[in-house]
Formats: sequence, structure tokens, C-alpha cells
Amino acid sequence: MSDRLPSLTALRAFDAAARHKSFSRAAEELSVTPAAVGFQIKQLEEEVGGPLFVRRHRAIELTLTGEALARDLAPAFDAIAGAWAAVDRKTPAHVLRVTAPENAVLNWLIPATTAARAARPGPKLAWDATRQVRDFGKNGPDVALRHMLEPDDRFFCEPVLRTWFTPLMRPEVGRLVHRGKDILRHGLIDVAVGLDGLETNAWPPLLKLLNLPPVDAFAATCPETATALELASQTNHVAIGGYFVAAKYLQAGSLVSPIPKAVMPKSRFWLVCAKGRECSDEIRWLRDVLHASAERLFESAGGTEFFELDGSSVESRI
Repeated sequence: MSDRLPSLTALRAFDAAARHKSFSRAAEELSVTPAAVGFQIKQLEEEVGGPLFVRRHRAIELTLTGEALARDLAPAFDAIAGAWAAVDRKTPAHVLRVTAPENAVLNWLIPATTAARAARPGPKLAWDATRQVRDFGKNGPDVALRHMLEPDDRFFCEPVLRTWFTPLMRPEVGRLVHRGKDILRHGLIDVAVGLDGLETNAWPPLLKLLNLPPVDAFAATCPETATALELASQTNHVAIGGYFVAAKYLQAGSLVSPIPKAVMPKSRFWLVCAKGRECSDEIRWLRDVLHASAERLFESAGGTEFFELDGSSVESRI
């Protein structure tokens, strides 16, 4: 018999068969086929130089050699199982609790973090998708993505994404839009959300940027950008939106943005956490992922020109 140790897989197959006195039940425990168990044991028997089991019509029995091997292997496998269980108990389950608006979680954060894991493993994440502001603490989130005008001095705040708004429409409509004023022929979809704490939404500054008159009557009014974009994808009306909410529509080709101009409010998404925690491995990983994702979103905007709500050129996209 060779001094080389046999494979652990073969020894596990033998141990299971010896305990169950059955190749079939050993196969069930190991989630393999009885034939695979028989093959592993046959390899062991070839290395031992003799049989480990006596095969009968409906049963198997250990030979003297098999009994000796099974007796010595049992405590070894018990020790391995005990060592693995001890490691599992000592390894804490690091779960990073993140709270953010639902649209951000579904359309930006989950896709971005899922894609990032392929290149760089990160912490387990637990999502709290809500518009409510959650307090940090023992039972609260570890990190928040908040849409704010200014940082909150009580916490570590880092800007990660500044939103933008541009006309979006179905490709059939986009083929008919050659100048800014062409969008007015198709009916505009309003979003009843003010920007930067003001009553105005994105349409007035964008229409002014395109040298178009204000619109008194909209084809439809939606409570949020996501609803407006879904409506635009189903009708011939023109919505206004951008950033991660529009990404899935643009990638699928169900919406296009033929007018390369967009307005940006000063409010933006900030990563917020307790001061001192921003450099932890888990939060550092998330910060890197978000900055890389934000850069890709801007790259997807192509040659779009970005303007402030007052019509001046944007100096910082972050």
C-alpha cells in the first residue's frame, strides 16, 4: 500500500457506507449516486490491496480490514466536524444594514453591489427601502443613502451622485424629435415633486434652457419620476428623468433621450454614517462601489450637456 494518503472524498464515502451499512443511504447523505460511492470505495480497496466490504444481495458487511479502518476514521471525522463548527461560531456574520429610498435600492444599489461582488467580494447587505429617515444606533442602519441639499454635520456625509433630468420618450417618438420644440407635440408628463426644496420641478428650467415657452397643461402628472418613465414607455408622451431610474429603460431601448441637454438640481445623494465608521472595511467597500457606479452612470449619458437649474453650466457632477 502506498504511503500517499487517499482522497478525502473516498474516505468520506467509506465512512458513510460503514455507518449506514448501505451504499444507497451513504449516497443520500453525500448527495451523490450509489454508483459514485461504489466507485470511491473500489478505489480505496485497490489502494488497500483487499476488500473493505463483503457485498451481499441486499446488504453489505465490513471485512476485518474495513472494521479497523472505520473504527479509526470515525473520531477523525468527528474532530473535523467539531473544528469546522468552532470556526463557524467564531466567525461573526457581518451584515451591513443600508437604508435608502425604494427607487434607489431597486434600480441602483442592488444592481451596482451585485455586479461589484464579481470582482471584489463585499459584506452581506440588508436593505431598508424607505423614504423615512432612520436613526443610526443599535437597532438602526449602519449606512444611509439620503437625498439632501447639504451635509448633516452630525454625521459623516459624502456626496456620491448628483441627479439629472432630461426628456425621455419611446424610440418611435424620438425619431420625430429633431429640435427641442418637437417634444411639445407629444404631450409632456409632469412629476409633482419639487426640486431643491422649491415648488418648481425639472420641466420649467429645462424648457427655458431649450428656449421653449412654459407649459400650462400637461398630458399627465405623476407622483414620482419612476411612475412618469413607466408611463412614457407605454405611451407617446414625453417624461423627464434620468440617472439610475432611467438606466433600465435606456439599456432595454424602451426609452431614448434624443435631446443632449439635462438640468441638475443642487440636491444629491449622500452616503451618511456615524463619524468614525466611514473607514471600516464594509463601508469603505460600499463607498468605492457607489463612486464607481456613479461614474458609469455619467458615462452612459454620453455627450449630454449638464446645466444648473438657473441655466449655468454644471461645474461639479458630484
